[in-house]
Amino acid sequence: MGSQQLTNTLSPAVTVIRVSMKISYDDECDAMSITFKDTTVTGQRVAQGVALEFDAEGHLAGIEILDAVQRFGTGETLQQVLLENVGLRR
Repeated sequence: MGSQQLTNTLSPAVTVIRVSMKISYDDECDAMSITFKDTTVTGQRVAQGVALEFDAEGHLAGIEILDAVQRFGTGETLQQVLLENVGLRR
């Protein structure tokens, strides 16, 4: 879903994986999911209705938030996403 595999044409032995962050909201169950990496995950509850998801190597792969509108105060918070300095390499 959120990743694309690119093959380097100069060296067929080198494969680059590009991963895109995905933010999704399911209004039927009022749940927000932020996915950093599409992979099999293990969840760790950090608060009531909030879980961090880790890949097999222990890297953060996602965040799951239940009762999102209630936690953010209003549904208006979910209407617009502002990204700052995302994707910039330092």
